[in-house]
Amino acid sequence: MGMGQTMTSVDKKRFIYTRVLSNGWQDYERTRLDRYRPSGVFLFNSFMAGFAGVMNFLNCPIYYDKQAYMEIKIYANTRKDSKEVDIDKCSSFVSGVVYVFGSITIDGKRRDLKRLCEKIHEAGSVVLVDNTYATFLHIKPWESGVDYTLESFTKYVTGHLDYMSGCLVLRNVDSLKFDEWCVNCGLYASVETEHMVYIGLQTMKLRLKKIEENAALVCRNLNVRYHYPGVGGVIWLNINNSEQIVEKFKTIQPSDTFGLNYTTWTIYDDNEVFLRLSIGIEDDMSDVLEDIKLINSK
Repeated sequence: MGMGQTMTSVDKKRFIYTRVLSNGWQDYERTRLDRYRPSGVFLFNSFMAGFAGVMNFLNCPIYYDKQAYMEIKIYANTRKDSKEVDIDKCSSFVSGVVYVFGSITIDGKRRDLKRLCEKIHEAGSVVLVDNTYATFLHIKPWESGVDYTLESFTKYVTGHLDYMSGCLVLRNVDSLKFDEWCVNCGLYASVETEHMVYIGLQTMKLRLKKIEENAALVCRNLNVRYHYPGVGGVIWLNINNSEQIVEKFKTIQPSDTFGLNYTTWTIYDDNEVFLRLSIGIEDDMSDVLEDIKLINSK
């Protein structure tokens, strides 16, 4: 665009995305939004707005993993022919559906995304992966053949819930057609949210590093069985009397989400009951470790 030319609304949009992704998100440089090729990055008002947008765009049954995010399960159950599956035990796959699962499991294992994508694509279906727990800093599902990679930016990108946002990375999908769909549905994030994404991305790597250091410290001080994938800050514990234990916590705070800047707990009841700890960026973890002693003495 030369001097004196007026920037159109489309050019402004492309400029914003390019600025956010190239300046604040170096790992996504190669996949930044490009309206003129079949790949792209999209920001939404929330994770579920992005998920709903993809599902309505595809308009097919949803086969979701048993460990999928609860709201994904609720949404999927509104769709005809959708069902819950155990993605790690599937010996065969069907055609004409979208398989939805996370890049890591609750018990701390990284899924073999390349193998799963190959089998699902051979069957004639597509893949959507929730990468929120691992984040793009550790796992880039699109490099393993995932068609739709969705990540909640409400969590680790800022860690203090100033906004809600979700990000979607497409692979081998017509981004122009998808973009038109999103515009018609009003799914895109506001300019204010895009600005907050830009700010959060500046410090995300530093904050996540501290979170993971603290998570490793907590794991070393746990004397009960736990699950931690080695990335992010979420630790899962399958223990009895979780409610009685958390009532005695003095430092670890209750929260129905994760990825905040301080350590929180959630009791997660889905097939099995888990106590989920989300570790924060505390510089001094001594008070948190005092609460951890209560778990050890259950």
